[in-house]
Amino acid sequence: MSKAIQQSKEQFWRDHIQNKEQLGLSANAYCREMGLVTTQMRYWQRKLYGAALPSFSSGSLGFSEVQIVEKPCSTGGSSEGYPDPQWVAEFLVHLWRQR
Repeated sequence: MSKAIQQSKEQFWRDHIQNKEQLGLSANAYCREMGLVTTQMRYWQRKLYGAALPSFSSGSLGFSEVQIVEKPCSTGGSSEGYPDPQWVAEFLVHLWRQR
């Protein structure tokens, strides 16, 4: 492969990786939207940046604030203190939709 083609591929993937990070999308979501192959994006991400991703604004990270409250579970769970499975499922759906 010629050096010009290699540089062109590198720039293509560098641009897509930066766009994905700036949009705050997962690799799967971004590749699905752009018609790209996720495994190829991950390959180029490792090749270009190693284990670390390029650093963009912290707003692109997918973290949510969590408050830990120490009190007995009162969601109708079992006697062992486990929460109700329906409540857990609804909670996880709520978290998923906030992404």
